[in-house]
Amino acid sequence: IKLAFEKLGRFHALSYAAKVERREEFFSAVKRIQEPHWVEGLRINLISVKNGVSRPGTNLPEKYADKYKRLCARVDEEYRFFLELVKPEEPIAVLCHGDFCLNNMMYRYRGDRPDDVKFIDFGTVRYASPVIDLSFFVFLNLSPEMRASHLAELLRVYHDSLANTVPGLSVPSLADVQEEFRRKCVYGFLHAIYYIPVMSAVITGVCPLDFLELVKASTDEDIFKELRMIGGTKGTELMQEMLIDFLENYFCDSL
Repeated sequence: IKLAFEKLGRFHALSYAAKVERREEFFSAVKRIQEPHWVEGLRINLISVKNGVSRPGTNLPEKYADKYKRLCARVDEEYRFFLELVKPEEPIAVLCHGDFCLNNMMYRYRGDRPDDVKFIDFGTVRYASPVIDLSFFVFLNLSPEMRASHLAELLRVYHDSLANTVPGLSVPSLADVQEEFRRKCVYGFLHAIYYIPVMSAVITGVCPLDFLELVKASTDEDIFKELRMIGGTKGTELMQEMLIDFLENYFCDSL
């Protein structure tokens, strides 16, 4: 995991370098990037997130009621909310992988230890906050215990690589990265939580994703019905675990 965050720091550093050394060419390329998720015609992405928030919301401890209500209200803003989260803000914006998780990495091993990693599948690349990449990995591929124990260290590993990739290059400070994570990690949480039951179903074999049935669903309610079943009870339990962890430890009051 440290190796992945180190390599991500190097990848993001190239955007800061390009904005200085080849600015016109860089932004010409950025303008050609199209929004891959939050557009009409891909409503299933929006419904998947809504299901990800609503499905585990039953019987939450009362102390989370206000935060949960505020989170649901923002998600109900639909495209406006998500486009707000991915809107690039200078000077921190970078080219993001967009689907930064273990599924899209290939490790090289020397003996029993990895010594290099390559990122694959850049099908959802976007120009946005670096937290788009950082937070998705943190919520999808780390347990609540690992997040609590290792997040600060992983952000330091990322920032050390970011700062040292191009000597003399001005990059955001570690404090800037930490604050950006605090403000925008909700994106990674929302993107990850609807994958959790799918991953659970793959492992347990309980109520796996039936893609054909999902494609055939003609209304929002039909899509919700299919999504609610994926992963069964275990899937819901894992979603609630992630939801509670987010509300307890990562909810931003300015959300």
